[in-house]
Amino acid sequence: MRGGRPGFWRRSRHCLHRHKRRDSLRRETISFMGKTYRKVDSDRRGRPKLSQMKQALSWLEMRKSRIHGRGVFARRDIPAGTRLIEYVGLPVSKKRSADLCSKQNSYVFTVNDASDLNGKVSWNPARLINHSCEPNCEANLDENDRIWIFSIKPIAPGEELTFNYGYSLENFMNFPCRCGAPSCVGYMVSEEFLPVVRSLLARP
Repeated sequence: MRGGRPGFWRRSRHCLHRHKRRDSLRRETISFMGKTYRKVDSDRRGRPKLSQMKQALSWLEMRKSRIHGRGVFARRDIPAGTRLIEYVGLPVSKKRSADLCSKQNSYVFTVNDASDLNGKVSWNPARLINHSCEPNCEANLDENDRIWIFSIKPIAPGEELTFNYGYSLENFMNFPCRCGAPSCVGYMVSEEFLPVVRSLLARP
């Protein structure tokens, strides 16, 4: 994942991706690869189950992206509200996370007050999902502190999966955006900051 969830970060934390807390998973049914589940599985974070990843990749494929490098694309029609793939990696301390960010590791996701997740591992295809100012997916944190990518609108076969990385305003000009969306402001910032960036860029 290039390019992260709410709040402002110190410069060393700017690489952290942001998510939305999906507490509603405890009481709602959700669609996962066409099946219905009561809540997200409770396995520990880390390497995903092989069967789970194979199922996810039957819906998704990785190839060259017009946005940046390689991206993740839909193999088939994906309904809105579908749980697509888990963002996995290695749990790291806040101190280690800050060190990774200072070394320009942009695959770190904040998880809770005690730890973050380093998604820069070969067994995390979700790291390839690019940022967009008009995304078709979002990252959600479940009650077990696992990060899942959900579709938020219907996605057609061949369409690239994207989500808003949720970057803060600090040093935002160091993070250009090439998503090409009509509302794109040219920089990767959280959607609540888009009007602010437009205003800043409009100043003479």
